[in-house]
Amino acid sequence: MKFAHKFKLGQITFAVIGSLLIIACMSLYLMRATDVPANALRELGVTIYPEPKPIEHFKLLDQNSEPFTPARLKGQWSLIFFGFTACPDICPLTMAELRQFYVNLESTNFGQLPQVVLVTVDPARDNPETLASYVGNFHEDFVGLSGDMTTLSDLAAQMYVAHTQVPGGSGHKLDSTTGSDYLIEHSWHISMINPRAELYAVFHPPYRDADLLNAYQTLVAD
Repeated sequence: MKFAHKFKLGQITFAVIGSLLIIACMSLYLMRATDVPANALRELGVTIYPEPKPIEHFKLLDQNSEPFTPARLKGQWSLIFFGFTACPDICPLTMAELRQFYVNLESTNFGQLPQVVLVTVDPARDNPETLASYVGNFHEDFVGLSGDMTTLSDLAAQMYVAHTQVPGGSGHKLDSTTGSDYLIEHSWHISMINPRAELYAVFHPPYRDADLLNAYQTLVAD
């Protein structure tokens, strides 16, 4: 009964935050003054925030156990996705699209490669070593962040990411390391951070690497 109560509260929290994100994204379609055509961006699944939102201070660890703070977001564009290594479908599919996008961008003369970051929503199972193996399988330049749940949740809230733990269900294998059997339901949009460490735009799923490439080049060029 206690677990069921917590599970119900988690679902309510997830729904509330998800609703706030929807409302926020609807307001974002009232684009700020920019040379980028709003309709073209919407067709690519992207919205720009009317006012870039500074990322408040946080301190996590990257996959090399090095500190990661907003200072490491400055001076370059970043694409941040929240997920977890035990995710059965959404996360690996999104990371695969980000990998292909990144490889395609590398082959152009565009020159401004973003920092691609996976932030875990499952710190109990995702330590730096686990994330190093996971993100490294997609691209050696990708970054994986872990830390305590409070800090991770605070950062997620800044980027309108909802997440909640749910039972694994039938067909989900028991984690041999932790002995746990659960999944994480989470928002799976991609946040775009500008070189001033501000939340600048959001990419909405579903993703296609060609659309990500087109949208990224359009936004950065603007």
